[in-house]
Amino acid sequence: MVMVTKAKKSTKKSTKKRTYTKHITKTDTHFMVRRSLPVYAVLVFLIFALLSMSIYLVDRMAVQRDHSIRHGKITKIYTDLNLGETYRIASSNVFGDKRVHKGDSKKSHASRVEYGHNATVAETRAEIAEKAKKAGFSHVETIASGNFYQTEVFKNSQNSYLRVSVLSRTMHNDLVYGTSEVPKPLNDPQTIEKMNNEAPSYVVIAVNLDDNNE
Repeated sequence: MVMVTKAKKSTKKSTKKRTYTKHITKTDTHFMVRRSLPVYAVLVFLIFALLSMSIYLVDRMAVQRDHSIRHGKITKIYTDLNLGETYRIASSNVFGDKRVHKGDSKKSHASRVEYGHNATVAETRAEIAEKAKKAGFSHVETIASGNFYQTEVFKNSQNSYLRVSVLSRTMHNDLVYGTSEVPKPLNDPQTIEKMNNEAPSYVVIAVNLDDNNE
C-alpha cells in the first residue's frame, strides 16, 4: 500500500508540472512575438534603405563612367592635334560632363584650352588648320571673318566641333588688361592686318562633343 500511494502522488505531481510548463511556454512565445515586431520593422527599413542606396550608387557610377568616357574623347582630340611644345598652355578647362547653357538648354558649353605661341596670328591660324585636318577635322565655317576675334570652326566624323580663335599678344593684352596699345577702332581693316602679322599669338581652342557652341 505504501508503494501504491507514492505512485499516485508522483502521477499527479508530474501531470501538474507538465500543465504548468506548457502554460509558461505559450506565454513566453507570445511575449517574444510581440517584442519581435519592432525588430522586423527596423530590419525592413534597413533593407529598403540599403536597396535605395545601392540603386543610387549604381546610377552615380554609370554617370561618372559616362563623364569619364566623354572626358577621354575630348582629351584625345587635343592630343591628336599634336600641337607640340611650341604651344604653351596658359589655362585649361577640360570637363567630361555635359554643361548646358542657362539661357538655352539646346546649347552646351565647350571645354577650353588657351595657349601662347611664338608665331604670327596668320601663321598660327594656318598651322592649326593643317593640324586639325590631319586629326580628322574638316573646316566648316569662319565666324566673324575679318574681325579681330575671327573664329575658325572644324568638325569631324563623330560630329565633334573644334573652334579656334587666334589673337595677337597686343590685342589680347588690350582686351584683358586694358593696355590701350591697339589703334581704335579694333575692327579697322588696317588694324586687323597689322595684328595678323604680329607675333607672338594667343590661341583659344574649344572642343564640344555635342554642338557648335562655346
